Amino acid sequence: GSQYNEEKYNRVVKACALDTDFKLLPFGDKTFVGERGLALSGGQKARLSLARALYHSADIYLLDDPLSAVDTHVAKHLFQKCCNEYLKDKARVLVTHSIQFLKDAHQILVLNDGECVAIGSYTQLKERGIDLMAYQRQTDGPNDSRDMERRTSLTPSMVSSLSEGSEVTDIWEPIEWVDQKVKPELKMIGSVETNVYMEYIKAGAGPLLVILTTLFLFTSQVLNQGSVYWLSLWTNQIYNNSNDDQTFNIIIYTSLTCGLFVSALLSTICFYIMSRSPVYSHVNTTLCGLTSIRAFGAQHMFEPRSPVYSHVNTTLCGLTSIRAFGAQHMFERQFEVHQNDNTSTTFLFICSTRALGVLVDTSCIIYISVVIVYIMLNTDTISTTSLIQLAIKLSADTESYMTAVERVLEYTAIKPEAELESTPDRKPPKDWPQMGEIVFKDMSLQYNESP
Repeated sequence: GSQYNEEKYNRVVKACALDTDFKLLPFGDKTFVGERGLALSGGQKARLSLARALYHSADIYLLDDPLSAVDTHVAKHLFQKCCNEYLKDKARVLVTHSIQFLKDAHQILVLNDGECVAIGSYTQLKERGIDLMAYQRQTDGPNDSRDMERRTSLTPSMVSSLSEGSEVTDIWEPIEWVDQKVKPELKMIGSVETNVYMEYIKAGAGPLLVILTTLFLFTSQVLNQGSVYWLSLWTNQIYNNSNDDQTFNIIIYTSLTCGLFVSALLSTICFYIMSRSPVYSHVNTTLCGLTSIRAFGAQHMFEPRSPVYSHVNTTLCGLTSIRAFGAQHMFERQFEVHQNDNTSTTFLFICSTRALGVLVDTSCIIYISVVIVYIMLNTDTISTTSLIQLAIKLSADTESYMTAVERVLEYTAIKPEAELESTPDRKPPKDWPQMGEIVFKDMSLQYNESP
């Protein structure tokens, strides 16, 4: 949210040792790093946060162990260039376990389990016999080897190799980057295909349940129309004084009504069972996502897709930093932009729906005008306009909702990773492991090269 100053920007970049990273990144400081900085290492994230703080030009700096996420060489650079030179005129409070930098501190506060053990300059603590190395050993643990800890700053264009008994070495292998483009989401154009409806139905129902649901729906409609027809016959008999058997008419009408109630209830139950398919699809999507790591990076699964929700989620995740830098107004304006876009889209959808309703009403009026004579003889047909408009609205809503099913089916088709369990011929012995030990030998790690 601060104004850009090129000279100040370059000084901060060099002080935080980001100039080398920017040279290695395919698009420098304009490289997309993914949601929540997925393409960055812990050391790069720490140095970026430190660079933001330095560029903000505050009066007091509280540095919560930024040196722990980087290696010894970078930690020395950060301490000298950032703490001692760039922030020399500022009040600095540095929390760290790196005791090699304590000689340059003006005042040292030693904490143990949250309690103050000693305070003073480095010389004063030495004169009082405070063993600072003892606290370093307590922090590291008896078997901790910080030389073997992986603290290198990784970028998408670097491979880090670690061999048993050796130091961490960085092997730089540039990757071919043609253009920096965000992989677009797969968009389906046109109406929802029939196979989407079939997959939705099959997800929650088998062939027998589909047949029963259809049968009960058809039966309920037949009984509904039959009861109305029988009631009209019964009424005509009463009107013509030709009704001799009231009991027979009552039995038939009651049977039709009870049959209608039972068939409607059964069709509702069957349809409810079929509606379990969203639950099945969600579970299936989750399993496909968990067994395919690539789905999280490339498809951004389980993240809100609406720009409004995405912005709110990002804001909540970084709320502390936003408030610390006083960037609330900037994020509020960004939210207003996303909200305006979302409202405009919603308003356009509503207008299109209303325009479709007007078009349908106009068509129905023209149709009714052609058959006006028949309408005057049978006034029940006046309800044609509302029925047709309702049918079209329900059809459009169904088409809109089924796009979500289409997206879920897209995720269920993601190719999963390898099986979680080894094949029988490669399984370890039953008494494995005999020792609680993990050995990394001739092991290499590399970022996924796919965009």
